[in-house]
Amino acid sequence: MKSIRRPIRPLRSGKGNDAAFSPRKFRGPLCLRALRRRAGFAALVLAFLLWAAPSGAAGENGSLALVLAVDTSGSMKKTDPRNLRREASKLLVSLLGPEDRAALVTFDTRASVPCPLESTSRSESLLAGQIDRIRSDGKFTNLYDGLRAAHEALGAAGSGGRKAIVFLTDGKMDTGDPDQDLVLTEALIGERVPRLSEENIPVYAIAFSPLADAALLDRIATATGGFFYTAQKAEDLHGVLLRIYRQMARPDSLPAQGKTFLVDPSVREMTIVVTRTGPQDTVGLRAPGGRRLTRQEVVPGIRWFAAEAFEMITVDSPEAGTWEIDYRQEAPREVFVLTDLSLRSSFRENAVARESLVPVEVWLEEKEEKLPAAILETQGVEFLCELEPEGRAKVPVQLRDDGLGGDRTAGDGVFTGSVRPDKAGTCRLTVSALGKTFERRLVHEFRVLEPEPAFQRPEADAADTHALRPRDEVRPEGRPETADQEAANGELPISGRPVNWKIEIAQFFIVNAVLAAAAAALVLVRGRKKRRLLRQGSQP
Repeated sequence: MKSIRRPIRPLRSGKGNDAAFSPRKFRGPLCLRALRRRAGFAALVLAFLLWAAPSGAAGENGSLALVLAVDTSGSMKKTDPRNLRREASKLLVSLLGPEDRAALVTFDTRASVPCPLESTSRSESLLAGQIDRIRSDGKFTNLYDGLRAAHEALGAAGSGGRKAIVFLTDGKMDTGDPDQDLVLTEALIGERVPRLSEENIPVYAIAFSPLADAALLDRIATATGGFFYTAQKAEDLHGVLLRIYRQMARPDSLPAQGKTFLVDPSVREMTIVVTRTGPQDTVGLRAPGGRRLTRQEVVPGIRWFAAEAFEMITVDSPEAGTWEIDYRQEAPREVFVLTDLSLRSSFRENAVARESLVPVEVWLEEKEEKLPAAILETQGVEFLCELEPEGRAKVPVQLRDDGLGGDRTAGDGVFTGSVRPDKAGTCRLTVSALGKTFERRLVHEFRVLEPEPAFQRPEADAADTHALRPRDEVRPEGRPETADQEAANGELPISGRPVNWKIEIAQFFIVNAVLAAAAAALVLVRGRKKRRLLRQGSQP
């Protein structure tokens, strides 16, 4: 996927970084030489585990296997008479990277797979051709078969990497037989959705009309860790798919100030998507030198995709400076970039419980290396974070790097804050980094859900505060008192922080190495004492 990867680099350890390692040869007792050999083997195992151990962001870093499942029932003739879902589908596929894989599933009475899972670099023309053949001529809407086919299409992706399903429909489960509809709905919720959840395959479900079964689609998306969207009309569909792309790829973007945005030298490629308010309107792009570009011109390094509802412009190696989108001021726009200077955030939840305290860490990376606080200060970098609940004003989120209020380490370049949504609904978290010569922005949407009702324990077991409490239940009253005290003091609960498994594994091996060394020393001391006693006993 077109996003800068963020691997957690191996910890540096060894002879060059530890004064305790000496190049001087030493030959001691056999037990020490054996201990040294075992320590060397343990260090080798430790280095391998530090390199290969999965990190919390491993899924974000890998390639994506995506299945686009599109409803082709006859009702789509009314909800999408101009087949705008074709253009929107092409937009989503075109944003994927060459290492990603995509498949197309269509469903009505039955599901079919016109384009099986394949690398986008090899199947781009086939996929685009099959998307152009999407029709609205099916008699019924079999949601179960559509999701089944999408799930099975991902089987070709194997067990590794990220997987996702985008599921678009305007209807309900309708096979023409109400009894069969009930059976298939139960199988969908009771069998298929749990399997998707176990395999970590999120479903991004789109209700394409008020007639769609929004409750069922919302339930599928929430249970699988995906997201539920509604598109009131066909012209809104490309905007919904852009939001899904942001959720899956977490791409860097440039904040637009009105019509203008700043491009810095680290940007290797930028993709601009502008929503058109009229099919006859022309979108222009003005470069820093003042030259106006349109799709009628053929300019090397610039590619245009003009659709009825939007235009997409991709610019390779764009000139540094201020660019301007020559179009209506109020038109929605997105500017995604491929860059060596990336803004990163630890917040990636698609759903949180109302009133739950969620930590947010943000930092900058250049060529996958975190920038330290000294460089950020030199560049005059300012981090901003805003929480925008649906239908309400934006709320600023304080970020700090002083080692207080939940921040792990003072002056490490990682700024920390927290959010505690107080109302159920959809929220948007926007993080920005503003420097002297660059700007970056990340946008992440998430659902705020009502917490699960408190679990009532029987009177006989009231003394046992943990026996009957579900381990993964998320609710404010489920937190231990210490977490509430930490929240009152501005501290973040440790359980809410991301875990770095490489550090955890390193600590585990270090502790065991120390214990092994202590045991070997004890054996050595006892052996020397025993030999001394034997020598003393052998003397006349």
